[in-house]
Amino acid sequence: MALCREDVLLICGQYEEVRYHYERLSSAIHAVLASVVERRGLKHMVTHRAKGKGSLDRKLWNNREKFARSDFKDSLSPPLKDLAAARVLLYLAEDVDPVVEDLSRHFSDAGHHVELKDQREQGRQYSAYHLQVTCDGRALADGALVGLSPATVFEIQVCTLAAHIWNELEHDIIYKQPSGKPDAAQVELLQALHGVLDLGSRTASRLMKHTAGQINKNTTAINGADELRFSLQTRSGGCALRGDFQALFELLSGLIDPLNNAALHDLFLAGRSEGDAKNLLLERDADGNYQDAGCILLQLLPNFSVNTLREFVSSRELPPPLFKFALRVAEGLNKKESQP
Repeated sequence: MALCREDVLLICGQYEEVRYHYERLSSAIHAVLASVVERRGLKHMVTHRAKGKGSLDRKLWNNREKFARSDFKDSLSPPLKDLAAARVLLYLAEDVDPVVEDLSRHFSDAGHHVELKDQREQGRQYSAYHLQVTCDGRALADGALVGLSPATVFEIQVCTLAAHIWNELEHDIIYKQPSGKPDAAQVELLQALHGVLDLGSRTASRLMKHTAGQINKNTTAINGADELRFSLQTRSGGCALRGDFQALFELLSGLIDPLNNAALHDLFLAGRSEGDAKNLLLERDADGNYQDAGCILLQLLPNFSVNTLREFVSSRELPPPLFKFALRVAEGLNKKESQP
């Protein structure tokens, strides 16, 4: 027999008495999800909740033909499978499947029964993966199931941030207005939103891939004088640079570990300005022997102590002229600064 209004109120009252147990369970689920997803090093967000009384009331009433009062004789969950729930929100669509596989494996390996539903097809209500997990406490924090049935089911949703925006708005339209159906204007606006979110999702994917490439580029070691020259030319806006970049590479790679674009960026920030370096080069290099390589070296020189530079230069049997120039400048400046 279908639920009547009194049945719905009684079940909601029953739930209110134990809701704090589901809140504790959802918090425990959150911790597990965050731990599993973080192993992949993905950008993500995790949220959790125990179902609200109003939401449960709507769910029971809208689905009253599917339930009978006797279904809830022993426990609320099952038959209700989303009283405790958590959601994993990912930035990239291509990360969804691997995360779902990780989560399914994690809970299955711990002895939980996992039922997986893929509801990501375009136009489907609530576009997300749904994992309904029957738990026995394993893989969860101690005490997570206190006060609940051993057969309690909780729900995990996995989707992108873009899909989450769509899901929340469509959910409000379907469940929070009397008809439960969008009118023509809502359909048009939802379709427009879907297009914008799809474009945003694809753009975010391209941006993050490019960013990952830039990070890899900036943290990859610079190998050789040509790579160093190219890196410095890129930094200076593409202007051709002159000077002994082989000597500059040997000096910097001997003093900086690792020598990469990120390290150079930090050194330039902490070093001497380009204008000050050019003025110093004019004072100390009247013949113009050291050119751009010398100017760059003078910019970076404040990052190295005189003793460190002296030890490095003296360790070379035939140090290049640029090495000796750097040491002379450093020693001269150090002597000048130490004078009263």
